[in-house]
Amino acid sequence: MEGEDKIEIGTRSPLEFYGDAEGLLQSQVAVEVDLIGQSRLPMFLQYLRACGVRSCARVPLNAQGTTLGFIYLSRIYRGSFSPDHLAIARELADQIGIALQQARLREQVQNHTLELQRQRDFAENLIDTAQVIVLVLDREGQIISFNPYMETLSGYHLAEVRGRSWLATFIPERLRNRVRVMISEAIRSPQTYRAINPRS
Repeated sequence: MEGEDKIEIGTRSPLEFYGDAEGLLQSQVAVEVDLIGQSRLPMFLQYLRACGVRSCARVPLNAQGTTLGFIYLSRIYRGSFSPDHLAIARELADQIGIALQQARLREQVQNHTLELQRQRDFAENLIDTAQVIVLVLDREGQIISFNPYMETLSGYHLAEVRGRSWLATFIPERLRNRVRVMISEAIRSPQTYRAINPRS
């Protein structure tokens, strides 16, 4: 590690690069008083030592009990850090941890929103292209929407009949009472399967 090029921003490294994984996840502040002369340093601390760092402190970025990352304080001379310095570092780390958590939550919400949009677009495309009738009525039996296949079969465009009674517009008068009962049953229970033959 000595003399190697600097670590670029955005470089991804395994957790062990920074130290013992179990120790890192304990979310404790760790202070190295003097890096000089130590032979068993994690690779990141070897890198810091090669850059002239003599002492450092690792402060975890925590949010809701989860460690999201770390910030490091470093100096070019040996020695511990004052309680005030560590307290300021902890406060800063807490604020960064909360900001990171909020950013992660926003990303999750955005991804969920995009997934819902993709599912809606897929469903709408399926409804628009399916060779079956898809009809949406309100509780009063008025037409809210239907798909292009229904337009083709009925000869009506949706705009012509939206808001009109499905029974009065499409069902022969002799069958309306039977269909009205079917609609009422369908509203009460989604597991309703009936068929009406307009010629009967």
